[in-house]
Amino acid sequence: GSAANVVRLEASLASREPLRYTPAGVAICLAVLEHESEQIEAGGERRVVLSITGRFTGDLAQRLVGLALGTPLGLQGFLAHRRLGRDGRGQGAILLHVTQFTTRH
Repeated sequence: GSAANVVRLEASLASREPLRYTPAGVAICLAVLEHESEQIEAGGERRVVLSITGRFTGDLAQRLVGLALGTPLGLQGFLAHRRLGRDGRGQGAILLHVTQFTTRH
């Protein structure tokens, strides 16, 4: 079955790598996304600050390269390791694979 792995995040575009293409011609762009918020945990407020790398592909990557750094984004996607080891298990940093996003002003 398909286990849940859905992330919704509001973050700003902190930096991005140049657009590149897979051997199959699919556009890919990696970007650092920065998030800051107040969350409720155990009945108290907690300030959350985090950075995560987002992986944008296809049309999403093409849209991303046209945005100014600092642009606020509403993102949806799933989490996966950056690469797979020989045994097929995830290794390395966790990426947010973005499946859709909107700009927020």
